[in-house]
Amino acid sequence: MKYVLTTMYVTDMEKSLQFYNEILGMPIVQKHSVEDGKELIFLGQGGEPNLELIPVDESAYAGFSIGFNVEDMAT
Repeated sequence: MKYVLTTMYVTDMEKSLQFYNEILGMPIVQKHSVEDGKELIFLGQGGEPNLELIPVDESAYAGFSIGFNVEDMAT
């Protein structure tokens, strides 16, 4: 099993980018446009994304998920 990605659902993208990009020094490695002019932003080290920031409204779910690669779902 190998850790791949953490997804964070954020209500304030500007503050989140300030923390992860400017304070922790995680570079932006990808951006993808979504509805209403919002963007999914991937940050990481070595050119590989390992943190995905997804913008959500105040009333929407804000939380996180963690992704892993596995060879076999049965093990």
